[in-house]
Amino acid sequence: MKTRMCGAIGLSALLACAGVTHSDVLTFQPSSGVFHDEDNWLNGDLQNAVPTDEDRIVIPAGKICNVIANGQVVEYTVDTMNVQSDQQNGDGVLNIDAGITLIVQNDDDNIPSIGSDDNSKVDGTLNVGHQTNGGGTLVVKAMNDPEHVFAGNGTMLGLHATR
Repeated sequence: MKTRMCGAIGLSALLACAGVTHSDVLTFQPSSGVFHDEDNWLNGDLQNAVPTDEDRIVIPAGKICNVIANGQVVEYTVDTMNVQSDQQNGDGVLNIDAGITLIVQNDDDNIPSIGSDDNSKVDGTLNVGHQTNGGGTLVVKAMNDPEHVFAGNGTMLGLHATR
């Protein structure tokens, strides 16, 4: 029994050291309002890190997330996004600042229960290249899913998108 326990612990340590990660759904709960602040993102009840190319980001209704430069970093990649809205809290808002690129690649399965429907959804507001922020860029890559779509009833303003 001790041998099996040590084997399981050893395997976990090996996977952690190898950098094996899994796709997460990270929800924006702003302390500073900026995308690159790890304190703004929650995975369930746990504080998490800045979203990566493996993560689905959720901007809840009434929250404003600003994708801005972080030192020399002006390009960020996520897997998919969900910008929410409801009558009580209003629109969730995702602003991509001037000179910033947000890449949405949709090549991970962040919500296994819905499988291929794990696409981006905008029910709130997505400001890309809008006059209020001077012109950011949204790049949509459909690496493994040629049917990657943006759905929802929200608003995409000033869109300068690349596919």
